[in-house]
Amino acid sequence: MPFDVARLQQEFQKDARLKGHKLEFSFYRGPLDQTPALNDEPYTFAAWNRALIIPAGVTLVERSASYETCMAYTGSNPDGRYVFKLARAHQGHEYYRGASGAPIVSPEGVIVSMVLGGCEKKNEIYGLPLAKYTPLLNLA
Repeated sequence: MPFDVARLQQEFQKDARLKGHKLEFSFYRGPLDQTPALNDEPYTFAAWNRALIIPAGVTLVERSASYETCMAYTGSNPDGRYVFKLARAHQGHEYYRGASGAPIVSPEGVIVSMVLGGCEKKNEIYGLPLAKYTPLLNLA
């Protein structure tokens, strides 16, 4: 069932707790079978995670942002996940909690992976190799 965006916006505007917040739906229409390139920085991701659910006529979700930019793709680990080296110190599990599934984009804005986790000790974020799975889903 498609979103009734007009109705959502009306309900959103009625709730005083949400005043000043913006309702927006973004869609990516680019390829999903691209692989990251070594030495091609900066790879970036941003996620709206750590959700707080607000019942307001329709259920709305207020979230906190987490992000990383200037990540360097360093290859794949033994289980096939992409490895992205962070440009700053790993922010800890709580900062990234809920960011799994966030798109990782190339410098050109092409989605090359999705966040699957990371390692604080190694200062890394791990990504799903989308190029491996898109043919199986007939998405490429």
